[in-house]
Amino acid sequence: IKQEKKLNPVQFAEMAGSFVQRIPYVLVHDLSCAQLVRENYNDKFIQQYHRDGGQCLQNCKFGLQAPVEFSYNLKGDCDTRSLLLYTILDHYGYDVAIFISNVYSHCILGIGLPYKGLFKSYQGVRYYAWELTAADWQPGLLPPQIAGMNNWEIALVNK
Repeated sequence: IKQEKKLNPVQFAEMAGSFVQRIPYVLVHDLSCAQLVRENYNDKFIQQYHRDGGQCLQNCKFGLQAPVEFSYNLKGDCDTRSLLLYTILDHYGYDVAIFISNVYSHCILGIGLPYKGLFKSYQGVRYYAWELTAADWQPGLLPPQIAGMNNWEIALVNK
């Protein structure tokens, strides 16, 4: 696709990110849904997601799918999506990182391309925050409720 459409590095990364963002969200966890709801009674997201009948992939070891599993069944949440795009972009030589937040109970990708906005620096590279659980979020932009960059840690970096 990159060669056929003559995409530059930013366009190719955004095309891959857009693909991941447009896959319907499925919560992946290592418990049954009943156990998850019971054990996380204070987690507003989990409670509302299950009340709304959100789809889950339950009893999944570590609450995470490998990129190949996600590519096969298209069932993934924030960390599964971040890991898939990390793997794709790493393969094509991009500087990428995975950010995690215990405060937000969320995971996002960081990409080392020339964007503006929210980022974390690591070894001289600015990794711009990229939300992958909803369509059309560009690197460097995050929803206000998860935009405090002091609440994010780099958990994995490929360089």
